Amino acid sequence: MLKNKKYIFVFVCMFILSVFAFNFVHAAKETNSTEAEGIFDIEATDGVYKFSESKVDSYLPFMRFATDRIIFDKEVNKIGASFSTKSIEVNAPTKNIQVLFSADSIRINAPMEYGVLFANGDITINSNIEKNLILFATGTITVEENAVINEDIICFTNNLDIKGTVNGSILGAVETAEISGTIANDLRISAENVKFSSEKNVGKNVYIETYNEELDDNEDLDDNEELDDNEELDDNKEEYTNTTIEIQELKEESAFDFGKVFSLLLTSVIFAVLYLIINKVSKKQYFENVLNKVKTNYIMVIVSGTVALLAIIPAAFTLIILSVLGLWVVAIPVMLVYAVALIIIAMLQVFITGSVLYTYIKGKYLKEAGTGTDILGTICMFLVLSLLTKIPFVGGYISIILYILAIGIVFTYIFKKEKKA
Repeated sequence: MLKNKKYIFVFVCMFILSVFAFNFVHAAKETNSTEAEGIFDIEATDGVYKFSESKVDSYLPFMRFATDRIIFDKEVNKIGASFSTKSIEVNAPTKNIQVLFSADSIRINAPMEYGVLFANGDITINSNIEKNLILFATGTITVEENAVINEDIICFTNNLDIKGTVNGSILGAVETAEISGTIANDLRISAENVKFSSEKNVGKNVYIETYNEELDDNEDLDDNEELDDNEELDDNKEEYTNTTIEIQELKEESAFDFGKVFSLLLTSVIFAVLYLIINKVSKKQYFENVLNKVKTNYIMVIVSGTVALLAIIPAAFTLIILSVLGLWVVAIPVMLVYAVALIIIAMLQVFITGSVLYTYIKGKYLKEAGTGTDILGTICMFLVLSLLTKIPFVGGYISIILYILAIGIVFTYIFKKEKKA
């Protein structure tokens, strides 16, 4: 079981990117032109895509989409992004930055300059990498015996297996790491299990963050002490005197202590006052209009909220690519507006959903309610929703549901016209 929240982020990224790539590819049309059409050099193939068979010979930065495998069987010199719903194989040299998204595995068999790789499966490196590698994988990242990475590896994966040579450092978060190759500089990772084959695997420093207390038997170990009595590294503890391990503690804090409850109560009162002010200024029409749109477009609320949330990673990636390609004047403002909107909605998710829920309850059961009832009712509504998000284990899911509903409510209110009877 994964104990580090970083892995959850990686898995979610893999799922979102896979779905995004799949949907984009199926929506695209294959071009028959021998030159790049439009602003970017973009090709989509319903099947296996091979660079050697491409009809487009462009000098532009590129994007490639395929419903099957993508195979680099021809030298590529331009910066590019490739999306595949199956595996990606790099069998020819590549220059510049190559960003690869695969719903399956990625295998690098030829020299590469820079690589940013996302795989919903395994990543295998079996060649020379001139510069840095950034790797995200839900399976295993393997650096084979013949592979040489001349600079650093930044990785997030379940399993890390280093058999080859890394002339820089390895940094990131993994579940297990097995080091039988050579790391010239440092190994700095968050991990639950780490194994070395000899005392010569790491040239300089080893730093490990872990929740696994079995990695160290010394209960008094502080953040800067050297590793003693490490069961996993027992054979090498005498040689690896430059190793530091930091035990991360899982603190079980009460979500319902007085200070936190008072803070939630104060927030609920502020939201209640805000609700009354908006209701007063709009002559009780604003929240009624929002509720009417939600009731008549409840499917749009759910779908728009879910899509807006899932689109964060693909949208960010697309806008970054547009910025790199020179359209930063458009991309950066769009990115800022999108990010700021989602942050504000996240901060007000309890207020948005609570206001609509209370307006519904009031219209159905408290039609003759006065200001006093509104004050008490809204405070209770906001407080209950806030407390629900603090329940251990299920609170996070409740918070996500409220966030999706809040996004959907905002999008529906802005973009959907009210249906008149």
